[in-house]
Amino acid sequence: MAKSIAIITSQFSVVVKSIENGLLQEGYDVTLIGDNIDTITDLMKTTDVFLLYLPDRLVDDPKKIYNILLLSDKFKDSRRRIILIGNDRDYDDFMKAVPGLKEFPWINRPVNMLQLQSEIEHEEKRQTEKNAKKKILVIDDDFVYAQKLVDWMKSSYSIEAVTDGMSGITYLTNTKVDLVILDFEMPVVDGPKIFEMMKMHPSTASTPVIFISESGSKDSLMRAMRLKPQNFLVKSMASQEIVGAVKEYFETRANSY
Repeated sequence: MAKSIAIITSQFSVVVKSIENGLLQEGYDVTLIGDNIDTITDLMKTTDVFLLYLPDRLVDDPKKIYNILLLSDKFKDSRRRIILIGNDRDYDDFMKAVPGLKEFPWINRPVNMLQLQSEIEHEEKRQTEKNAKKKILVIDDDFVYAQKLVDWMKSSYSIEAVTDGMSGITYLTNTKVDLVILDFEMPVVDGPKIFEMMKMHPSTASTPVIFISESGSKDSLMRAMRLKPQNFLVKSMASQEIVGAVKEYFETRANSY
């Protein structure tokens, strides 16, 4: 059972309170919060499951829709999930307004508590299975190559990818990972700069990094080694070599304890 649940709502109604009470009776630790992004961000590290309660005809309120759009981006950046609670009659209009939330489960009102609890347990199981694997974040502006890395390693690791350095920093601020595979050459903010930014932040200072590069030139290698990453790989290497290097890193780390 998930230990902590946050119900996000812009409308603290009797219905929301009844959902809270139902979850409390099932043994959950429940927090009711508004749609303030800073408050939600603070809770992301300590909350197992988020529920978003959507009042009727939310799409008619541009300000509230704007807040939901910001919220959608925040969950996307942090790779966290959310369960939506709304009126089925509003579903199509809502998803047109906030298409970024289509991937998340939707529960119709009035809420069937057994269905809600089942969805919460499913989400907790998904997180448990995901957390059982080592977590890897790929930061690479080449979407096609980043997806190749994900496909090569998704059976063995919990691996996700972002396609620019600042999205990577945002992700790492909210989510602890076991390894970052970092593209050495990226526009605007390159890999070494991202690595230096990680070193400056307490939550990411000790996060291991493997650089990966289009170029295996001596100059690139020397610049990378000065930053002391765990390894420096070249994209032209075979998939087996890259996967093997990642596996070797984790095995070496495990044997060092």
